[in-house]
Amino acid sequence: MSFKRCAPSWFDSSSSSSSSSSMPYVDRLNRVCGFLDLEEKENSSRFLRRYFILDTQSNVLLWYMDNPQNLPSGACSVGSLKLTYISKVNEASLKQKPKTEFCFVINAVSRRYFLQANDAVDMKDWVAALNRASKITVRHTHAHAHTHTYTHTDTLMYAHTHTDTH
Repeated sequence: MSFKRCAPSWFDSSSSSSSSSSMPYVDRLNRVCGFLDLEEKENSSRFLRRYFILDTQSNVLLWYMDNPQNLPSGACSVGSLKLTYISKVNEASLKQKPKTEFCFVINAVSRRYFLQANDAVDMKDWVAALNRASKITVRHTHAHAHTHTYTHTDTLMYAHTHTDTH
């Protein structure tokens, strides 16, 4: 997977066409970012162009009306999804979205989010980045240390079945 670096903050992004540049990017803070079309409401078939930032340090996927560099200082995101709520990200089937090219779906606790990328490569890059980000790595500090990777669903299931009853 090859991500391009986002332009530095001093770069005038209005002089470049976002539709012709490759997405997603990795910015200076090591966040995956770029434009995607987000289905407004599940099954509405109305997609809205949004700028996404996958921030693994803050454990969240954020989306904005535009690149935050182009928005007024302090502009808030218009949507967010905690990475712990994501169970799986995959390409949307033709049955799910027959008329939407390069579409993928984020299966979350509350709902499914359908997103459309610019092309097949961007779609595969976003799916891979989101699936990687929604995994938890737990390191054991025992003498025979092992590293195990659990999905957030596994962790939520474990937490549910091992709750403290005191």
